[in-house]
Amino acid sequence: MLDTENEKTIYNWISQLRIQCEPSWKSSLFGSFYFLGVIFSSFILITTSKYGRRMNMIIGNWISLIAFSGLVFTTNLYLKYGFCLLLGLTYLRSIQSLLLATEFTLLNYKIYITTATMVIDGLVFPLNALYFKFLSKNWEYIFLGYYIIAFLGTILSHMIPESPNYLYEKHSYQESKQVLKRIAQWNNKEELSQGDWFFENEVHHVRDDETVLGNGVSGNVC
Repeated sequence: MLDTENEKTIYNWISQLRIQCEPSWKSSLFGSFYFLGVIFSSFILITTSKYGRRMNMIIGNWISLIAFSGLVFTTNLYLKYGFCLLLGLTYLRSIQSLLLATEFTLLNYKIYITTATMVIDGLVFPLNALYFKFLSKNWEYIFLGYYIIAFLGTILSHMIPESPNYLYEKHSYQESKQVLKRIAQWNNKEELSQGDWFFENEVHHVRDDETVLGNGVSGNVC
């Protein structure tokens, strides 16, 4: 029975699932399954060179929403373990998001983006502690806040273009230039957002293509 009158009582998964008197390893497995998923997610990293960073990020965001939903609504201990594992598997989306953010940012600001990301990520645990200390003993409210943030982030991620580096490596030069022009507009770089210019490798690629020999290549080379 949960003692609601005791100020030290916290309503979390342990009390929700009534495993207070169970062996301690049962509660420890929540974190273990999550970090096991994080380890497995590292093997998914190789797919970014095949399918792109944007697609991996979007898929990871939607899977994480499914995991969040399961953790909120299920009251089955073993299902919670499974959703913790699934959430860990989506850890790659955080790396993809950071990589994309740095690629869309001016060189001088990349360090600030990376630092801000690390600081925000590191603040999660102390903020959780402050929440339980001063605001509420119920885990559902703070989890709902995280869920809303994750949902909004998932929707907004569909508006983010593919990595220009990935498109360049795949020789999709036109698409890469379109993305770079959008980035240039975001960063107020009018000289790059307008006009016609070419990648150096693109020029060589066109010259080596027998179907366009004799057409010539014009414009600025970058």
